[in-house]
Amino acid sequence: MSPFQVRGSGVADVAEFRLALGDAIRALTPEQRRVLRLWFIGYTHLEIAQALRLNRTAVTMRLKRAFASLHAQLGELGSVVADMDIPPELVDVVLEATAENGDD
Repeated sequence: MSPFQVRGSGVADVAEFRLALGDAIRALTPEQRRVLRLWFIGYTHLEIAQALRLNRTAVTMRLKRAFASLHAQLGELGSVVADMDIPPELVDVVLEATAENGDD
């Protein structure tokens, strides 16, 4: 399901989804946001672990918990982010919501 198929794909529905996703991401822990940002821009679990000085298991667990939290917070819209499948149309939302100090 794409965000553009959410409840009829009207402009208001897409805007509502984008706001909800941004709010849900900002509600994650700072550590989850850092891992999510690096994963989303294409880092592997090993690269994230090295960059953040974590082990791969910690990276995997933070990602799993982040996506579970997003899924729970978004309710019926959560299927869009299930199984770490955030559509490319939402790049700006994810990057903005995971930016530290509001910077990309």
